[in-house]
Amino acid sequence: MTITVLFFSLFRDKTGADSILLELPKGATTVADAMRLVFEKYSELESWSDKMLLAVNCEFAKPDVALKAGDELALMPPVQGG
Repeated sequence: MTITVLFFSLFRDKTGADSILLELPKGATTVADAMRLVFEKYSELESWSDKMLLAVNCEFAKPDVALKAGDELALMPPVQGG
């Protein structure tokens, strides 16, 4: 199953990409499964794991949310003010 992972703000800077296509192996069906693969590819993002905001198809999501083919998983840093 293939999903699109979108990177926002400093995550875009750290990965050098706006988005990637991510192939999830058979049996990998949750946001948490996808995040493990993202962290394998972009290990520098893992230190943000407890602070990042996640959304699936424009709806905020928790790691146990189920994914289906074609979904968009957005990774956003915490909101910053100034």
